[in-house]
Amino acid sequence: TDFSTDLSKVATSRTWHIDSNFKAGSPGRSYYYRILAFRTGSSAVRYSAKFEANLAAGVPAGLRVVGTAPNGATLAWNHSANARQYAVRAATDPGFTQGLKTFITTDGRNSLSLNTLAAGRKYYFQVRALDGNKQHIARSSYSAAVSATTRAAGTPLTVLSSNVLTANLNDGIASHNWTARKPAVDDVIGDSAADVVGVQEAYATVSYPGVVDAKPQWEDLRQGLTARGYQRALSGTDGLYGTQCGSPGCAQDEYLMDGNHIFYRTSTVRPVGSGGKMSLFNPDNRTSGYTAAWQVFEKLDGSGVRFLAVNTHFYWQGITVRGTFEAARTRQAQSLVAALRAVNGGGLPVVILGDFNSRPYHDPVTVMEAAGYSDAAGVDVPQTKAGYNSFHGYRTPPPSTWGNHIDYVFVPADVSAARWELVADIDPETGRFAGPVPSDHHAIRAVLTLPR
Repeated sequence: TDFSTDLSKVATSRTWHIDSNFKAGSPGRSYYYRILAFRTGSSAVRYSAKFEANLAAGVPAGLRVVGTAPNGATLAWNHSANARQYAVRAATDPGFTQGLKTFITTDGRNSLSLNTLAAGRKYYFQVRALDGNKQHIARSSYSAAVSATTRAAGTPLTVLSSNVLTANLNDGIASHNWTARKPAVDDVIGDSAADVVGVQEAYATVSYPGVVDAKPQWEDLRQGLTARGYQRALSGTDGLYGTQCGSPGCAQDEYLMDGNHIFYRTSTVRPVGSGGKMSLFNPDNRTSGYTAAWQVFEKLDGSGVRFLAVNTHFYWQGITVRGTFEAARTRQAQSLVAALRAVNGGGLPVVILGDFNSRPYHDPVTVMEAAGYSDAAGVDVPQTKAGYNSFHGYRTPPPSTWGNHIDYVFVPADVSAARWELVADIDPETGRFAGPVPSDHHAIRAVLTLPR
């Protein structure tokens, strides 16, 4: 855009020029032009506004429906040359005139989950490729159409993912101490109306600022949430908690959960079985390892629908550096996917909660998508406060770069998302936090629809 790369100058007396230097690529590249008008012997030169041109993208092939949900469908297709984005359209008739909706992907991924379709309806789908940034965007023709019928109306499920920040943080700021911010953590979870909550960093630590002989952090949280109608799923522990929490067995047992716990709202869901723990790739040989807690639940709304809830926390270093750090998280995503296949032999709908320490365009997220899971913050999902990063590090105003969340709700093709929210108490006029800050992460809340 500043004419500093691959600059080419052509002199002509004509009012047109054919540029044969375009190069195809995947993804495509934009080319920028401007016209300089001048007269021989004069120093006066007039510049046109610069403009953008792009090569046409190839028509996507292989469009297919890989799964349907009560209010949606997940589509996939083959990559196209020069494509930087894709446009998918859906309609209730093969001529694409009835109930027409068009969705644009945010990047060059060759899959898309739709969440705002009608339940129990037959839909027709087409996809085309786009190349360009702002001007003169090149669009391919639409692909051949495929069709599928969405599932019948499902049952709603609200979930929350919350990294509550370890209690042993000691940065000298009193408001960051666990005892000071725990009431705000209780409020975020208790006020969320979430049926299932995935909590990260609620460790077994009993050493934190301002408290002597403290309860383990997870137990302190559990006792507060009990009064708000929540209980903790055992998720593979030996069941020692509550009055037994002071015992050495309890501390060791919970230490090996690596701070990952699942809480549930006792009035809306019930645990089925004792759940379990998955061990993930351990890049820095952490004694507790890296884990994912899991638990099967049943809805108490009369539907009898069961689902598998998973909660995890990936390796934390080098989010912006990437490289070997991202490679470690990618291996953790691969081990999570493999463990899920072993655990979910019954083919239950799955909801994955957690801090993946990965941006939406990073490789661990790509691994999850390739395995059939999509971010609940879909392109057609109504979103609240999506402009804020999910990690804020106590900066105020909190950083706001759209799409830079590292905390996720992932769902498979048979689960659709009705709403996505970044939970934060922010003054709309100043952009600063308006009340107590519960953690260095914002919680993520999603309203989903499970198939019946």
